[in-house]
Amino acid sequence: ALAVARVPTPLPNPSIEIGLQHAFGADVEPIRRVQPFGGLGLVLPLGRTRACRNELNRVRAERLLVAWEARHREIYLDLRRSYSQWSVARMRLETGRRVGESFAKTVELSRQLVLAGVATALDGGLIELERGRAESAVLHARRDLAGFERELSRLVGVHADRFLPPAEPLLPELPDPPPAAEALTAILLDHHPTLARLRAEYEEAEAALRLELARQWPDLQVGTPFDSENGERKTVIGLSLGLELPLLDRNQPGIAEAHHRREEVRARYEAAANRALADIEGARQAALLAAEEWRFMRETLLPRAEKNLELARRQLQAGSGDALGLL
Repeated sequence: ALAVARVPTPLPNPSIEIGLQHAFGADVEPIRRVQPFGGLGLVLPLGRTRACRNELNRVRAERLLVAWEARHREIYLDLRRSYSQWSVARMRLETGRRVGESFAKTVELSRQLVLAGVATALDGGLIELERGRAESAVLHARRDLAGFERELSRLVGVHADRFLPPAEPLLPELPDPPPAAEALTAILLDHHPTLARLRAEYEEAEAALRLELARQWPDLQVGTPFDSENGERKTVIGLSLGLELPLLDRNQPGIAEAHHRREEVRARYEAAANRALADIEGARQAALLAAEEWRFMRETLLPRAEKNLELARRQLQAGSGDALGLL
């Protein structure tokens, strides 16, 4: 498309016409019965058809460039998301393994308590059941990690076996709180790949409509016929001008098609913008709720759990608690 856009639309080719005329009758000399004739024709555009065609070629190349850049942005975002999921899956798996190791120690201690008569076999079975759930969570984490490694391998073209774990998770820092809805809307409209494609497609449809409108105007046809009079020793050269009168056919079908094509792209843009705005508002709300949940776990649940653990230790040391409760 860029190569086509760099070549200006040429003028129509000239035409040449040659032939013979045969004369007959009593007044025609026998030697002059066959005479040559010829003509040269030119077509001169009167409207802006060539300029509009050049503009359409330029806009089409720009539209394809925007499509390429949009696809590049999408692949970059896919890579960013895939890497984040891979990093989080590694952390989840590592945490699950630590929990599993802790449960293994707990199960061993519970067995000793059962043998000592401090705990019942049911208590030990419940702890072993919790250990099984922790091991099941590790298996799920391994499955998720394998899926994210496969996706990341597909994006970067490197086998997952050659991945090296980073020294620390290189995850993006999320703003707290997220940007306001108005700021996100402005960013969305400027940088959304689908909307960028549709804007470029609309520009191309607009240029195509201008070309169809320019085709309403006919071209001027210039001719220079020359021939010889049959039976006479003379040559006649003339000049003719021809112009099609645009009274009936004014390219109505082409204009209608281009106009509705532009309106179709406009409708698709509005629909895509509405969907994107709904998606980003939903994502913003999800981020707010996730941050609120994280703060509740960190500031409320975790201190409460640590307080209960410390209380169980003190009770056990004071002889008023039991080891199973601590476990």
